[in-house]
Amino acid sequence: MLRRVLAEFLPKPPGRALLLRDDRGEIGTLLAERWPETPVIEHHLDAWTARQHREWGRRVELLADPPEGPFDVVLIAAPRGTEALALRESIEAAHDRLSLEGRCLIPVSGPFARLLEMTKGIFGKADVQIAGRRQGAVVSARRTRTDAKTRDHAHVLRIPRGDRILEIETRPGTFCYGRLDLGTKALLAHLRVQPNERVLDLGAGTGILGLAAVQSGAARAVLVDSNARACALAQGNAVRNGLRNVDVCLRADLEDIPVGPYELVLANPPYFSEGRIALAFALAARTNLAPGGRCVMVAKAIELHRSLLMDSFAQVLVDKEGEYGIFTATEPRARPLGDFGIGRARPG
Repeated sequence: MLRRVLAEFLPKPPGRALLLRDDRGEIGTLLAERWPETPVIEHHLDAWTARQHREWGRRVELLADPPEGPFDVVLIAAPRGTEALALRESIEAAHDRLSLEGRCLIPVSGPFARLLEMTKGIFGKADVQIAGRRQGAVVSARRTRTDAKTRDHAHVLRIPRGDRILEIETRPGTFCYGRLDLGTKALLAHLRVQPNERVLDLGAGTGILGLAAVQSGAARAVLVDSNARACALAQGNAVRNGLRNVDVCLRADLEDIPVGPYELVLANPPYFSEGRIALAFALAARTNLAPGGRCVMVAKAIELHRSLLMDSFAQVLVDKEGEYGIFTATEPRARPLGDFGIGRARPG
């Protein structure tokens, strides 16, 4: 639908174009067909998505923020359900990376009134072209002013840890933006670290669990995540809290985890993957645990996560913390019982 809508309103091939938030690759495919000679740069936060799009032959930048301009056109994918603040941040970034008189295009297949007002607030003026039979629309704006519009949307969490405070900077587009989610809070309440333990934090986000472990006495922590912005923030958060011996690794699919072994593996897998990412975390923990080590995971779906952990570990204990289960898995099996492969949820 978006591809069909945008095709009606694409301008002539520009000199240089930037594409934001096109996780499904729908707009990028259209641009490759319509502007084969135009250098189109895609910006992505997610390493798996970036790797996939590179395999399709796209020019991809995997960065915490979009690359600097100037660009003649910036296109932004805004599928239904897009978080308003994350979209606003993308429109602000588009404005500041456009050349004067450069054009921003945002195709939408649903209601566009709020998006139109948001774009007007940033650019000063915006309009909308509606596709035939009201199948969708394209909100468009031109940069006419030289002043920057990007705001600082960062929010710093202050998390009490005994007699200390763990400060975590968060930004839109990362897990736990602006608040401590209940699963992370539950795992923190059960976090026990022995002196000089080596810690692996899978799906570390902005670094809350792994940095809390170092603050509690761990000798070293390796934080792994697929989000470029989260990894940049995690590295900065280690410095912010004066924590050394912290390595942050941006990985698409848990590949090439720094050599352990690790006495403690921490994981708060996303709920939307129906256990697929949790399974990948369990298999990675089984592979990287030191003898006598433990994997500690938090999740709401207790029976599902107990079952998938039992595929990789001989012993799994569960403690309840509100609606959440805190799973402590030990005694890795020589090989998992289930016939599964490591992999994270793919974009649908």
